[in-house]
Amino acid sequence: MLQLSPQPNESALADHAETAARTAAARGADVVIMPEMMNVGYCHLCPSSFDHGDASIRGLYDWTARAQRCDFSPTSESKACGGDNASWFVRRFAALAKELGVAIQVSFLREAPGGGPPQNSVAIVDRFGTMRMLYSKVHTAVWSQCETMTAPGDRHYVVELDTAVGNVTVGAMICADREYPESPRILAEMGAEVLLVSNACVLTDWHLAMFRTRAWANAVVVAMANYGGAVPLDGRSCAYDASGAELAVGPTGAEAIVMANVNLTALREHRSSTAGHERLRPWPTPALCDPVKNPAFQHVNPLGRPTHSM
Repeated sequence: MLQLSPQPNESALADHAETAARTAAARGADVVIMPEMMNVGYCHLCPSSFDHGDASIRGLYDWTARAQRCDFSPTSESKACGGDNASWFVRRFAALAKELGVAIQVSFLREAPGGGPPQNSVAIVDRFGTMRMLYSKVHTAVWSQCETMTAPGDRHYVVELDTAVGNVTVGAMICADREYPESPRILAEMGAEVLLVSNACVLTDWHLAMFRTRAWANAVVVAMANYGGAVPLDGRSCAYDASGAELAVGPTGAEAIVMANVNLTALREHRSSTAGHERLRPWPTPALCDPVKNPAFQHVNPLGRPTHSM
């Protein structure tokens, strides 16, 4: 978990993340997680960053223009992050994943295919440099001035990663997704063993308690990377195992490479027990993203327009 501070521009952010990823790999990491929207430092490069008062509409549009292209289809024959299907930020970390032999959850503001508002997204790239998943945040943070300019995703995904210690099935979430019980439960029902979370917010004791509960309630390992350092965020990147036991919690208000060891054998034994995943009963998938069935997702952006409209 790369607990990093935002930097003044995209190039510095990428350099900072690469240096941290190299450090994590040198310490034995098999999977690396970035904080939320690392290519822009969440809203750090937006003039109205963390400001819910006066908004520079031009600044908000300039922020959306920082979005990175990334096209991906799980059924595509070619999942490489090269050529025209991904912008420089994703390609850079795909190449780094291959070089280091680690999987990386790359977080970024994603350019919307075909135009429209961007999306808050993560791409999971495996240790061979191949993109395995592209997920866009379902529960967008409508209380964040810049993020309200993004469009929510419309589905969850899981993928089996080939790691140096064996295959593991992972799902992805982004920040506020973990505040809703539906998302981790859906991913658990889809077969996820480990949930990788990119985050950007203050993590209070109750946030950590809630996250810990998500692990226990769904018999999954959860791991979250948050920003840390001289920002209005306070670190505390963390991981919990499927029984709810603490695996790691990062320092408050400081940068860190937060390492967590996951015992896959113990995880699978727990999940197959009556105390683990086997105790769960099938749960119908709610229409999280249907604005008719779920009007809570009909939010407006700072322009007073629906978040799915510019």
